[in-house]
Amino acid sequence: EFKINYSVLTTELKSDELKIIKDRESLENFNTMNMVFLIDANDLDGYDGSLNPGEAWYFSKDGSNVPGILIEDLEIKTVKKLSDYKYTNAVNTMSVFNSVYFFVEDLDNIKEKYSDILDDMEFIAFDVKDADSIEVYREISNLPYESKRVMERSSEKAEFMGIYGSVFFVGIFLGFVFIIATGLVIYYKQLSEGYEDRYRFKVYRNVGMTEAEVKKSIFTQVKTIFFLPPITAGIHIAVAFGTVSYLLTMIGLFNIKYKIMAFVGVYVFYLLVYGVIYKLTSNSYYKIISE
Repeated sequence: EFKINYSVLTTELKSDELKIIKDRESLENFNTMNMVFLIDANDLDGYDGSLNPGEAWYFSKDGSNVPGILIEDLEIKTVKKLSDYKYTNAVNTMSVFNSVYFFVEDLDNIKEKYSDILDDMEFIAFDVKDADSIEVYREISNLPYESKRVMERSSEKAEFMGIYGSVFFVGIFLGFVFIIATGLVIYYKQLSEGYEDRYRFKVYRNVGMTEAEVKKSIFTQVKTIFFLPPITAGIHIAVAFGTVSYLLTMIGLFNIKYKIMAFVGVYVFYLLVYGVIYKLTSNSYYKIISE
C-alpha cells in the first residue's frame, strides 16, 4: 500500500511559466495547456529534504523544461528536473494534455492558503494479486466516502486493450492491405506492359543491345515507376507529421521521440515491402521480354 497527497490544476504555458486557467474559453491554443499536479515531496522516493519554500522538483511527461508555476501571488521555481516518476499513470489516469508534476515541501500550507483554487486529494494504491483484486475493489467501492473513485488494474487493462487493441489491429490490417494492393496493382501493370514491350526489346537485341544493357534499362524503368509512390509518401508524412502528432495527443500520446520512431518504423517497413515487390516485378518483367 502507498499513499500520495496531491492537488491538481489546469494551467497554460505563457512566457516560459505555467499560469492557472480560470476560464477555459479564453484559452487560445490547446498545445499550451498542461495539467499540473502538486505533490508532497515527502511522498517521492529518493527525496533528500533539500527543498525550500517556493522551490520544487518536477517531472514533465513530454520532457519539456518548466521553469516554474504562478499560483496567484505565489511563485514556485523549479530547481531540479526528474527523469522519471513511476506513479505518473497512477495519479493521472485520464488526460489528453501534457502533465507536469511539481514536488513541494510545504504542500499542506499551500493548500490551506489557496484553498479556493487547490483541491485536497489523496491517491491510495494497494498491491494485491490479480485473484484478490476484484474482491478488494468491491470492498473499497462500498466504503461510505462522499467523493471517491475506485479503479481495479486488471479490469481497467482489459477495457483499455479492448478499445485500443482493436483499433491497433484494424489500423495495421488496413495499412498492410493497402500497401499490398498498391504494390500488386503496379506489379500487374508492369507485367502487362512487359508483354507489350517484348517486340521492342527484341528489336533492341537485333541492333546490338547487350543483355546487361537490357537488364539495366528494365530495372531503371521499373524502379522509376515503383519508387515514385514511396517518395511521395515520404514527403506526405513529413508535411503531415505536425497534424498527426497533434491528433495523437488527443489519445494521450505526448512523447515526440516515440512518435518519430513510429513514423520512421512504418515508413521503413513500407519501403521493405515495396523493395520485395520491386525485385519480383523486375525479375518477372525480364523473363517476359526474354521469351
